[in-house]
Amino acid sequence: MSSIAKSCTVRIYIHDDENGQHATVKLSNWTGDVLVIPRPCPREQFQREELGRPDVYILVDDVHAAGKPQIYVGESEYVGDRLRRHEKDSAKNIWRVACIVTCCDGYLTKAHIRYIEGRLIKLARQAEIACVLNAVSPEPPYLPEADIADMEYFIEQLRFNFGLLGYDYFGKKRRMVFGP
Repeated sequence: MSSIAKSCTVRIYIHDDENGQHATVKLSNWTGDVLVIPRPCPREQFQREELGRPDVYILVDDVHAAGKPQIYVGESEYVGDRLRRHEKDSAKNIWRVACIVTCCDGYLTKAHIRYIEGRLIKLARQAEIACVLNAVSPEPPYLPEADIADMEYFIEQLRFNFGLLGYDYFGKKRRMVFGP
């Protein structure tokens, strides 16, 4: 019976047109989405609806330091604007793929995404699978107990998604490989 409770349908939508390529990953029993945007990508990608609300993002680099991929975990209320700024910042212009974590029902607030960002940085550092480029590890903000439980569930589903994509930098065993 426990295997049924952990079962879900995974839907990966890959879109390729004149505005660039991207993929969206959805789980049937989760309100989150992961949008994967490879570089180079046209400016139109940064204007997507999902990138105009509070989101967490992970920048993934091809260049390996100490034999490991490099990642940067960030959060923003307007991820499209933040990614444009990262393109101009030589310290953060390292990414070949941006994984944007969003919530299809608009539930994530600034406090929620700050919580997720802090936890992902901590998990990535503990897993030691990638070199984490973040200079600091922010402490998760105060959240009510129920919100913490919701965010921990959200993070677990997110780790599953990243494992599916091959970006299992947060200590989740890979299920399938679609990434590097």
